Amino acid sequence: PSLFLDEDGNRMDNADKGHMAAGVPGTVAGLNLAHERWGVLPWEQVVRPAEEIARKGIIVTRDLSEALRWGRGRLESSDAAIAAFFKPDGSPYQYGDRLVQLDLAWTLDRIATHGAEDFYQGEIAQRFVADMQANGGLITAPDLADYKAKLRSPIATDYRGYRVVTMPPASSGGVALLEMLNMLESFDLKEMGHNSASTMHIMSEVMKLAYADRRKSMGDPDFVENPVQRLISKAYASDRTSGLSRKRSSPPEAIAPFDSMAKESEDTTHYSIADKDGNIVSNTYTLGSSFGSGVVVEGTGVLLDNQIRNFSLRVDVPGATFSNSRMNAIAPGKRMLSSMTPTIVFRDGKPFLVVGSPGGSTIINTVLQIILNVVDHDMNLAEATYAPRFHQNWKPSELEIERGFNADSLAILGEMGHEIEVRDTIGSAQTILLDNGQIYAAPDPRRPGSGAAGVGNTRIRMSD
Repeated sequence: PSLFLDEDGNRMDNADKGHMAAGVPGTVAGLNLAHERWGVLPWEQVVRPAEEIARKGIIVTRDLSEALRWGRGRLESSDAAIAAFFKPDGSPYQYGDRLVQLDLAWTLDRIATHGAEDFYQGEIAQRFVADMQANGGLITAPDLADYKAKLRSPIATDYRGYRVVTMPPASSGGVALLEMLNMLESFDLKEMGHNSASTMHIMSEVMKLAYADRRKSMGDPDFVENPVQRLISKAYASDRTSGLSRKRSSPPEAIAPFDSMAKESEDTTHYSIADKDGNIVSNTYTLGSSFGSGVVVEGTGVLLDNQIRNFSLRVDVPGATFSNSRMNAIAPGKRMLSSMTPTIVFRDGKPFLVVGSPGGSTIINTVLQIILNVVDHDMNLAEATYAPRFHQNWKPSELEIERGFNADSLAILGEMGHEIEVRDTIGSAQTILLDNGQIYAAPDPRRPGSGAAGVGNTRIRMSD
């Protein structure tokens, strides 16, 4: 921890930006493991289209142009990042320009022809280590060579006859999702009404309880014993809601966690897939902040994460927000906590919903509301996706809402003690529903670039 704290114990910028902020990249190893276990097409055939896109370039959208403009401060963490994402004269790419990434194309070509191991032990790894050594980074050749993707058993609960299956630690998202579903099952949300004041109040209180637990009681299962089965049990849910008030909002200090991480960025990626053969994928992955650490590894085009900031760095500082959990204390070889919540809901033993979202700590509540909208409120996917969302953390205490809620309901919530804060969009759920042989899709309009696509003879119907 001392590498990332100043003399007063405050987190320094090197945990957020620059070469020291990056954990060992796992995406290449993870996708390779998935391919080895479940892939059908040859590895090179799977990777080659990405290499071609990088080599030929992409047309810059308005959203990407704007993102590069406001992301420049972070990307200035490395000269290679500026070279990769800005024009040779240093000016930004504009809408309609073509952005070519030849270094990234070289890396993807190596991965396609030499396999994922080249990223961790081959020529790509050599460039990676040289860049770290030249810029004071921490990741070494043994760190890369020793990295292994992990297969872990998913966790699940039953909610109103549906089986909800999701991600275990080192993500905290799945545990919190199942805990909230178990608590909410004892309330008749359908009768209470969608986004009514009473429903929002109960959900807000349940969110506080689960978010308090996730911050204090989880870490990398290779390092700590997570009380997962206790947290996702029906008995624990009953205990947790026994003192819940239907009339007043509970202040954070009144909630004791089961036993906190710096503010999580909301810039994560999620995609959901279903195919004609019945294969289902719900995948969430992240660099952390927008453009991660702002570092591109020289000669590779690879943009690095800034996940060091998601460890607990100040475990001995009382009251430190999301940074004083010993379960998530930083350690060599350890995986940091995240909020990723890729989820599959089964009905009668068959896949029914495939869902996930970006959004940092808001991911969990976004996935929760999609499930509730479909299961409790009988919405189709478009209705479930477009409906206004809200987010309640344990700390801070504000009930964050999107625009579009009933003013009278908000007034009632205010009288109950909720501190209402209107914010921009929450999450970007990418959801598939499978029913009677049909595949329905609803991309979230909250972020540019979302879409639904059918490939080959897979039939997709847009939910309406």
